[in-house]
Amino acid sequence: MTAPIPQRSGAPSSPVLPAPDDAAPRESQTRPPTVRNLSAALRSTLRRWQFWLLLVIIGVLFSVVVQLLSVEDQERYGLNNTELDGYAAIAAVLQDQGVEIHPASTAESARALLEDMPEASIVVHEDRWEASRSLTRDLRSQDRPRVWITPSAATREEALGGLAPARAIPHSSTTDVPEVLDAGEDCTVPAAQRAETIRAPGQLYDVKAGCFLGRPDPTQDDVGRVLAATDAGLVFGAPDAFTNRHITSEGNAALALGLFGEQSDLIWYTPSGVDTLSADEWASPWDFMPDWVDMLTWWLFVCALLLILVAGRRHGPVVVEPLPVEVPASESAEGRGRLYQQADASTEASRTLRSAHLLRLARLLRLGPGTPEQQVIGAVAAQTGRSEQEIARTVDAAAVSGNTAMVRYAQGLAALEDEVRIRLGHGPRQILRPSQTPPAPQDAAASHDGPTPHEDPTPPTTPREEAP
Repeated sequence: MTAPIPQRSGAPSSPVLPAPDDAAPRESQTRPPTVRNLSAALRSTLRRWQFWLLLVIIGVLFSVVVQLLSVEDQERYGLNNTELDGYAAIAAVLQDQGVEIHPASTAESARALLEDMPEASIVVHEDRWEASRSLTRDLRSQDRPRVWITPSAATREEALGGLAPARAIPHSSTTDVPEVLDAGEDCTVPAAQRAETIRAPGQLYDVKAGCFLGRPDPTQDDVGRVLAATDAGLVFGAPDAFTNRHITSEGNAALALGLFGEQSDLIWYTPSGVDTLSADEWASPWDFMPDWVDMLTWWLFVCALLLILVAGRRHGPVVVEPLPVEVPASESAEGRGRLYQQADASTEASRTLRSAHLLRLARLLRLGPGTPEQQVIGAVAAQTGRSEQEIARTVDAAAVSGNTAMVRYAQGLAALEDEVRIRLGHGPRQILRPSQTPPAPQDAAASHDGPTPHEDPTPPTTPREEAP
């Protein structure tokens, strides 16, 4: 069963769209182009914004090239970092004193340098990553100057015999500036004896042999040391003392020259993420990217998301030109009715039928299009002799559920309208097949909001139509 769909009020039952004349092509030239799919939308957007997109791409490529070609060290405690948290100052002073620094970022490169230079000193500076376990075990047994800067818990357990830290360097009582720590009378490290005092934030180690004594808790007698002497070498817990910010404070510079300038060759081993992997594991390329790559990736992701939202939006109607075709109203009603049937929209179709029949009944009874529903039901009851309750039950679409109930409901409405037409002397409406062309002109009941299963090709005669 195909549900009839109402048409707009006042529209003819067989609309004919006008064919375009000579002026139509000129008019269509002034209209915006129609975008039919996503690819066309992207092409149109690229054509409009190609200059700015090219400018942005060139700027991004230039920034990437500048970052890749830049040799400036931005890592914290980097030997070439000239910022406040870098080691560029002490590295330059060591080079002026004839000490050649050999940086190593992996355990393999550090091991190769150790084999090539048996007399060289080595500094193991753990900042972001832990040192290689095998290398720390090898360094414990070697006889060369070794300096461990803030070793991790694993390194302290592996190479330093479980060295335990004892809280942080205390601050002054009135400010947040670290206290000045003296080397101490029992200090046996020549570099610390020459430096005498240091000032920098860091941590203390709970050892008996060491230098630069600090009391982590003023209320207790526990004493920690910044520089600890172990069997595996010297352990220093205040790496900020050698930065460009603090190198000129107290005896920090003298301590750095004494610790790192004993030999003419200095191996500076800074572990990386590769040292944390086992022999059968692979490193992620993301570990070797600079920090700004993460921000750039998120920025490109947001830009791509915005481009998808802009390009995927609707760009106006699909067709803007009138089509030179003739579409019979019966075919349109049948096609839309089949859509309702496929969607099982019996409730919506029955409501449409109810509105259309009430409008036709109002016009047959000369009540006007704005007549309330209850007044139309009362006029129909007075014309047919039925009760208003019976008429209300007939036109009630709330209880319609399913195609079968909708068919019975449509038949009841058609029978009620035929009864009213017979009472008025117009005769019942005739069934118009979809293949038949309705005669013109049609009566006013056919130009309401929706056709019905019954249409009468003979319009009623009204006093206004007979007037000269």
